[in-house]
Amino acid sequence: MDTAIKPTLKKLQQICSRQEKCKADIVDYLIRHDVPQHMHEPVIQSLTADKFIDENRYARAAVQDKLKLNRWGRIKIRYFLRSKRIPEEAIQNAMDLIDEDHYRHILEQELKKKALSLKKYEAETRKAKLLHFAASRGFEEELAWKVI
Repeated sequence: MDTAIKPTLKKLQQICSRQEKCKADIVDYLIRHDVPQHMHEPVIQSLTADKFIDENRYARAAVQDKLKLNRWGRIKIRYFLRSKRIPEEAIQNAMDLIDEDHYRHILEQELKKKALSLKKYEAETRKAKLLHFAASRGFEEELAWKVI
């Protein structure tokens, strides 16, 4: 391996050992730090071979975090993962791990919180605003209608 790559690789290994990263994050880091293009692939291959980056593991962690911490729905999570150029198969496998009851419970909690701020509106307007709110959080329209 080229000796010029070693400091960058060591720094990225440190970053990846502290926080889950995907290939797109690594490429963005390399571009931001003006690492020459011909060094990108060897760095990514080394990090992948040493299990510092793993697209499947990243997808699973992202789905859990976005659902639990950001309280996003499937649509928004899927869009986020696609923006990170995660393979569709990895996205689907991670999405399949979402517990339906927990997912619905999160939507119910979010809609209840939002409904408290909408008491001054008529029932139909409140429903429309709640539906729009659920959509903005990435929840499916038909599930939102059932909960509302």
